Amino acid sequence: MVRYRELHDTCVGFEELRAMFRVVVETTGRGH
Repeated sequence: MVRYRELHDTCVGFEELRAMFRVVVETTGRGH
């Protein structure tokens, strides 16, 4: 199932991106 693999990789990448974005928002938002 190549399709499932692609979907899984996309979800993992999105989670990493969201985690990084959250760190940036917290860093700039709180002024640490």
